[in-house]
Amino acid sequence: MQSTHVETAWNYLLALKKYSEFQIDFLHVTYDAAIDVDFDDYDVIFQDYHARLCREDYVAVQYQEKLRAFRGPKVMAVQDEYDSTNRLHAAIRDLGFDVVLTCVPQDSIDYVYPRAEFPGVTFATVLTGYVPDWYLKEFPAVRPPAERPIVVGYRGRNIGARYGRLGYEKFEIGRRMKEICDARGIPNDIAMDEESRIYGPAWFEFVGKCRAMLGSESGSNVFDFDDTIMATYKKMTEAKGGRTPSYEEFRPFVDKRDNEISMGQISPRIFECALMRTPMILFRGRYSDAVNPDEHYIPLEKDFSNVDAVLEKLNDFAALESLTERAHRHLIGSGRFHYSRFITKLDELILRNLAQKRGRGFRAGTRVGTAQSFALDELPMIGAVERSALEQRIARPRFNVTRLHRKIREAFGRQLARLRRGAIEREAMSNIHPLLINFATSNPLRQEVFYLRHTLKLGDDYARENDRIAELYKERLRIHEADLEELSETYRNERAHLEAISPQTGRLRPALPEAFAGAGALATGASAYAKFGSARLARRAELLAAFQAALDANDAPKALGIAREYRRQEVEDEKANSAHYKQMTETYANCRATLQSAIDEIRERTEGGGPAAGKRVTPAANG
Repeated sequence: MQSTHVETAWNYLLALKKYSEFQIDFLHVTYDAAIDVDFDDYDVIFQDYHARLCREDYVAVQYQEKLRAFRGPKVMAVQDEYDSTNRLHAAIRDLGFDVVLTCVPQDSIDYVYPRAEFPGVTFATVLTGYVPDWYLKEFPAVRPPAERPIVVGYRGRNIGARYGRLGYEKFEIGRRMKEICDARGIPNDIAMDEESRIYGPAWFEFVGKCRAMLGSESGSNVFDFDDTIMATYKKMTEAKGGRTPSYEEFRPFVDKRDNEISMGQISPRIFECALMRTPMILFRGRYSDAVNPDEHYIPLEKDFSNVDAVLEKLNDFAALESLTERAHRHLIGSGRFHYSRFITKLDELILRNLAQKRGRGFRAGTRVGTAQSFALDELPMIGAVERSALEQRIARPRFNVTRLHRKIREAFGRQLARLRRGAIEREAMSNIHPLLINFATSNPLRQEVFYLRHTLKLGDDYARENDRIAELYKERLRIHEADLEELSETYRNERAHLEAISPQTGRLRPALPEAFAGAGALATGASAYAKFGSARLARRAELLAAFQAALDANDAPKALGIAREYRRQEVEDEKANSAHYKQMTETYANCRATLQSAIDEIRERTEGGGPAAGKRVTPAANG
């Protein structure tokens, strides 16, 4: 499962890398991921919210074992905490997390995370997402409301009745509003099916075309602590022959819990609408206490009793522009909801926790201090004097150079052996979850080992990708050559058939189309690629040998320089590799199109110039 494929997930990870003062590395930890990283090379482990510990057998056992033994601060971000909540509770205690970034409002922390069950754990309330600062320069030009062709737009989904009222409202606001707009002839683009989902730049283009966008609160008030709600939901689905129960059918099983807490999260979609200056029509709700009705959005009553007034407001363009200006100024212009601010606050929370642990001395699994909770945005900023004092508490004694070199050799000896055996696999960047963090003032030994390991690993990733492209090139070249040869044989047979019917006409056709001589470019390209591949492998072997020699000579700076050159060379080779592959594919496509056209022409002549619908098109081998 690739759980970081949506843009909001990548924004979260990229912001950490871009704005944190810590040095961050990513690690894949789901399913059977091999964890070949020494956690002691890092100061802090930050587990991203996509590595969901509430899911059984999802997070790799080896990772959990190493995390459990890790002595430094452990920070976890969680979302969708209403699923299998008790299992999440057990993981927080068992793995020894010190800080939990939660979406639960502070007035409901004790409901979800009873303080007595989590001594020493800090629960900091955060949002599900923030404003990526780089969006401020990249989003499309904004149209005035009068020039937007879609009056009401929306993309939602039916997430199932087990999530209660908030989940139901995501679907219901779209269903009801579409019925009303269609009945009144109001231009709309409202859909709740998976096929209509929009991602990436196309989403911002869609938002920019809408005079108003629908929305509702994110999250769920129904916490399924012991999985009984899910079990009931599955039983009802089975009893109905696979049809999931509707909200009204399932409501008796969730109504009580639906009223015990008020989650009401603000969605990143609201920030995106504010960025595009698109007015929002939202059900009245909490929205993480970040926006106010009439000031930042047009409130729609959940029974649609004021829908006439809401739709009438969409014709007052001056009022719409004033509304979007207020929303933009509050959500975007203030900077309060930007990722840069969030990461700054997070850095300071981690810094405080790291200094507290290191100042007291600690062992694996030890938590520091009493249980506490607060909204991260309300955490006071650290002043220069306090920061200096915290950094002094964090600093560790220097190690001598002999120990440094020994550590480097130990760290890379086995990895280099695995590299030469081809045993190191390329990790899927769409599956990264925790962040391994080094503080900028860590001791030089750990920093040097980290840089060497990280740099060599990056080079190795590109090397594995280059090898994969090379194998794919060879396989595709063989398939393309076989396909073109088969088409050539078809052409010769069709030409012979035409010559038998009409000798004079048949003889006018060349033995093989002249344009097909371009197929020789395949052979030329393959020859050039073979030379490139040989040179690439020779460069790689030379660099790895030089790297090992530098380690044997206890020359860490030289080893790091070679590792960087190894990475740079593999990056350049990947670009060239991809260009060779693209050229081969384009040459094949052109040759095939030319040959197929010649075959079709002969067949038309054979059939007396029949209609194009009668053509027999030869399918490409393997697509």
